[in-house]
Amino acid sequence: MNIHLFNNSKLLFLLVFIAMGTGLAIAQDAQNDKEAKTAYYEQRAKQDAAFEHTYVAESEVEEEAFWNEQNKYEQELKKEDKKAYMAYMRGKRTAYREHHKHCSSHCNHSEHYTTQASFYYHSRKRYYSRPQNRATINTNVRINTPKVHLGF
Repeated sequence: MNIHLFNNSKLLFLLVFIAMGTGLAIAQDAQNDKEAKTAYYEQRAKQDAAFEHTYVAESEVEEEAFWNEQNKYEQELKKEDKKAYMAYMRGKRTAYREHHKHCSSHCNHSEHYTTQASFYYHSRKRYYSRPQNRATINTNVRINTPKVHLGF
């Protein structure tokens, strides 16, 4: 009977060990999926930025529609998946800053492009930091002290 109990302990240990291993493997896969998703959106942003650097619209209306579509895509991504949005914006910011290093007056970017580029240059503070919760609580502290009167 002791042998049977000993084998059950080994079996139980083996099952727990397998369950832990499986759980770790699943957690590792989830981490790999997150990293792959982040890498995808950063790469996608860099590709989009490369296109935007060379984009020349045929009319003002077409260009405005293009940039409005781009902003709409970013806002929808922000609503659907904040982490993907943050990765996308990080990729855009990197691509725009890299382009800015070698871009001079020969690039001839439009006003819409310049406005959008400015947004990407300065977007880190507005969209990556969490808003400060600045709730103020006022308290009054009163300490009663004995009154001392001196008379002459």
